[in-house]
Amino acid sequence: MQPDATTPRTRRYGDDDGQSHHKALWALAWCGVVLAVIIAAWVIGSEWWKQQSAVLGQVPSLKNVLNDTRKRVDVADTRWGEWDKQRGELTQQLDGIRNEVEPKLRAVSRQMQQVSETIMKRVREELARRDAALDTRLANWDSRREQDTARIEALDQQVASLKQQVAQQRAALNTMENNSAVQQKALAGEIAMARETAGAGRNEVRELARSITPQRVDFELTRDHSQYLTPGVAVCLNHTDRARRQVSGYMWVMPDRKTIWFKNQNAMAPIVYYSDEDGKRREVVFTAVNDRGATGYLLLPASQQVVARHPAD
Repeated sequence: MQPDATTPRTRRYGDDDGQSHHKALWALAWCGVVLAVIIAAWVIGSEWWKQQSAVLGQVPSLKNVLNDTRKRVDVADTRWGEWDKQRGELTQQLDGIRNEVEPKLRAVSRQMQQVSETIMKRVREELARRDAALDTRLANWDSRREQDTARIEALDQQVASLKQQVAQQRAALNTMENNSAVQQKALAGEIAMARETAGAGRNEVRELARSITPQRVDFELTRDHSQYLTPGVAVCLNHTDRARRQVSGYMWVMPDRKTIWFKNQNAMAPIVYYSDEDGKRREVVFTAVNDRGATGYLLLPASQQVVARHPAD
């Protein structure tokens, strides 16, 4: 803002300058008083000196003191003049600094005012742009709300139509339930007959399964001893390896009169052979191996009769 013509000029260094100037005036006044006192004393002393010249001539030491005082007064006058000259130069320097700074301060003030106006202009433009964007969004929201209202009305119509369809389906379902009551009674009779037939079939299946399920004969063998697992089948173990779970030995099968040798046979690996008499499959499986022997089982056909086993020797 430009300063008013009626407003007194405010200086940056005004307060400090006024105090310095006030102190300088007081110092000058005191120096004047001291100087006046000294001059008066000097005048009075001069008169007194003239009157007492005879006395002073008899006292040369006092004369020397007065001469020293006069010299000191002259030195003080000289210093006072120098100080007054320096004060004037300092005042001129301060005036020069003041004249140099004030235009710069005014220029800075104008620049700050221009910057403030520019910022306010940008703020107004940004606010106007945001207001326009908000108006656009509000318009879009109003349009969407109208569309949503139309969709809700369409959904209400669809719901009403679905309610009518559900009512029709319920009526049809009631009719079907009434018709199915009679059918359920007939179906219950058929289910009872089917259960009786299924019970008879299950019994037949059990008999068939019992006839085809192989028979398992568990055994425990001792090394270097021959033992019958079932009539006609004897096994002898010659060697057992507990760490590797392997066995070695042979089997004697009757009435085929054949010997089946096995070496390093792994546990859980079946030894399969077929009988010449009926041609059916048989298996010998070792399940566990220890230092003294092994345990396992023999699988025989379902039709073969199993009797108690006994050692061969």
